[in-house]
Amino acid sequence: MSSRTAFQFSIFILQFAVLLALAPRAEAQTPSVTVSAASGLGIGTATLNGTMVNTNGSPAGFFFLWGTNDYGGTSTDNWTVVNCGPATNGQSVSTNLTGLLYGQRYWYRAFATNASGGAWSPTATNFLTLAPLKATGGTVTNYTQNGTNFRAHIFPTVGTTSLTVSTEGKCEVLVVRWRRRRRLK
Repeated sequence: MSSRTAFQFSIFILQFAVLLALAPRAEAQTPSVTVSAASGLGIGTATLNGTMVNTNGSPAGFFFLWGTNDYGGTSTDNWTVVNCGPATNGQSVSTNLTGLLYGQRYWYRAFATNASGGAWSPTATNFLTLAPLKATGGTVTNYTQNGTNFRAHIFPTVGTTSLTVSTEGKCEVLVVRWRRRRRLK
């Protein structure tokens, strides 16, 4: 190899290195998340649902923030935070909440974070937990079967009744049995 060939080879390597240094680099961006309607609404329970829309090339953590008001999407103050762990592009994420107040409206947002920063869901959504139901009127009969407490409300006549079910250490069940009476001619 002549000295001229070696020199040209060195220039080629130098030019390649300059091109790499000048080439535009994709910088990691903050992730994006959304929330969707809560599911599994029960007496004191709910399931929060959301989606990691895009991690923008970096691993991203997914969080739900919930409370009795929409505290906005700028601070975690006042929110209860649930860390759902890492999520990938397009992944649906959910978490179950228990011990919620009966008949209470709750709000929630999602938040995701990666090496480039964090981003809130553009909007919050809300849900209303179910309130316990109560039966009024009728004759009340309590009994236990296989370790489970039951309370029966028996309504011997036709009429309008409101019903509430409570799960506070017992199970209240309403069984409705309608009988059609024939008129005798």
